[in-house]
Amino acid sequence: METTLKPPKFNFVRLKSSLMECLTDATYRAVTNCRDLIGGDTFYHFQPLLKLFNKLLIIGSLNDDDLRHFLALLDPVTFSCKQNTVMSNCHKGLMQLQLDEAVKCQLCCVLNHLCDVELRHRIESIVAFAEGFVGEAQRDQLRRYIDVKQSDMGPAEAARKTKEFRCPPKDQMLRWLGYYDKDNAVMDEEGEIEECPMSEHLQNNLRLFHETLVKKLSNKPAENQESAGFTFVDDENWVDKLATILVRVPQMPLNSNKEKQITGTIAFRKMIISSLARWARESFIESTELVRSLFALLLRQYNGVSEIIDGLGNTYVIHDRNTKDVETFFVYLSHVRTLLSVQFEWVEEEIVKKCL
Repeated sequence: METTLKPPKFNFVRLKSSLMECLTDATYRAVTNCRDLIGGDTFYHFQPLLKLFNKLLIIGSLNDDDLRHFLALLDPVTFSCKQNTVMSNCHKGLMQLQLDEAVKCQLCCVLNHLCDVELRHRIESIVAFAEGFVGEAQRDQLRRYIDVKQSDMGPAEAARKTKEFRCPPKDQMLRWLGYYDKDNAVMDEEGEIEECPMSEHLQNNLRLFHETLVKKLSNKPAENQESAGFTFVDDENWVDKLATILVRVPQMPLNSNKEKQITGTIAFRKMIISSLARWARESFIESTELVRSLFALLLRQYNGVSEIIDGLGNTYVIHDRNTKDVETFFVYLSHVRTLLSVQFEWVEEEIVKKCL
């Protein structure tokens, strides 16, 4: 008897295609003020579809075209999609509808997982940059070491030049990254100006990548740090008040219609902020779960740096030659987890032994 677990085949491609068609049709019917929604209200009209979309997003069955299509359903004005011809003539999307609180909570869950995808892409870009940067830095260090060995210099000068190579690897790395501008130079322990041994070309590359990453995170320095108190406007909603206390939230521009078209990460972030503020303003929220989801999602829009730091701490970088081993490990791990709720017989025992 074969002691392997084989899950039944399931056509995820067809399921995904049907889901996107149903979600598009459901959004179009709701946007065009259809009288009789499927299920009778927005809860049964959207909740099952959004739950299924969320599950497919988690397991990675959705590609970039599917995500662009879904963003066009959320806000067709901000995210125009060539494939989504049904919503091309609509001026509002799913985020502008009057939705049930449970549907809003499910939308927050989907948007949270979209933010997770965005965070994963940022961490992958950091890992890709670090792979090339560390290789160039090591070659630059080897070149400096060879130059020192081949040069004829005094003992004091040689000791100063070889100080970098006599330090532990962690101290060497911190010295590479701890460079300063000429105007902000610091003194070392011997009273001399500390110079970064890394080449100027590598320093400029690191500065450029850092500036690009910070710009993507929309992390701007605070203009005024002197104000110790908080000033609230009378008609300000609770989301803006709570965010003002915990995070420094910049005010939304009043003449947003006159601004140039914004796309990409900034547009996605602005859509979330404006939608959450509108949901808090338009009606009283009874669900405590929705309140937690709203503020957790709002906090993520202003906590990008901390998210990347925490994400890098939980990131595993796998070499190409180990990819197959990791895939096999996950297959056997899923088999063991499947059998945890099963009363074992000899067949199940053999499967677990093989997986372990």
